[in-house]
Formats: sequence, C-alpha cells, structure tokens
Amino acid sequence: MTTSRRSSSALPAPARPCTSLPDPPANCPPFHFDNSQQITALRQFTARRALAAALPAHRIDSLLVCVDEAAANAVRHGGGKGSCRIWTSTGAILCDITSPQGTLNTALAGYLPPAASLMDGRGLWIIRQLSDAADIRSTRHGTIIRIRIDPHPPRPSHL
Repeated sequence: MTTSRRSSSALPAPARPCTSLPDPPANCPPFHFDNSQQITALRQFTARRALAAALPAHRIDSLLVCVDEAAANAVRHGGGKGSCRIWTSTGAILCDITSPQGTLNTALAGYLPPAASLMDGRGLWIIRQLSDAADIRSTRHGTIIRIRIDPHPPRPSHL
C-alpha cells in the first residue's frame, strides 16, 4: 500500500462551494434598480416595508443605511444594477440585495474595519455593524447580501 503526501508547495484544496441562502417567500415582490438615481426610490420602498412590519424607528434607520450601502455596492461593483426583496420572518425583517455580476473573493468581507487611509471599502463593515446578521453569498451568478434587523435586538450582557 502506498500513500501520497502533498508537497509543502502544493496549492491548497479548492474552497467548498458556497451554500445558497433559502429563497425569500414567493409573494415577496422585488424592487429592481439599475442606477444610483433609483436608490432614493429603493429607500422609500424599504421604509414602507419596514413601517408595515412595525419596525421601531431607530431600527428602520439602521435598515435604511444597510440597504443603501448594499445597493451602492451592487451599482458600483455588481454591473450597475440589482434588486431588493424585503420580508418578515419570526418577527425580524429580512432584506436581500442581489447583484447579477461581481463576486466577493473572501469570506471575511466586512468583518474587519477598513484602514483609515482608504477612501472606500466601508459598506460591508457598516452593514455588519448595524444589522443583527448579514450573510453574503457570491456565485458565478452574482452576489446576494442578506440583512436581518430584529425589532428589539438583545442588549450586550456587559451593559
């Protein structure tokens, strides 16, 4: 019986394929945007959905900033267009911003703050700071950023 060893110079095994996120409900209409001027209308769409879900005002503000950042990323890095779907689940509001092009090549995107010397690169970090959860999936079909905002997030235990 022979065994093979990888040489230390061998490339690492390819990353496992990204698991997809569950689809939003079928009755969840998308809002399509294809330029930065439509982001204002996207904010209004988002605010209406958040108010209908009875999200507190300060949480609506957080959601609006997150959606704005994700949509700006879609326009800038995802082929200039995208879509947004918003729904509720177990009391929280969820939002998918989908861009048909552009992919992220790191699982750590947005977990660390960008260097102060950089002029951009803060969007995903801001989303992770303001949301209760943010899932980012990139495939050959584009990128989805799923944002979760709970109406009353738990307080840190040290407060």
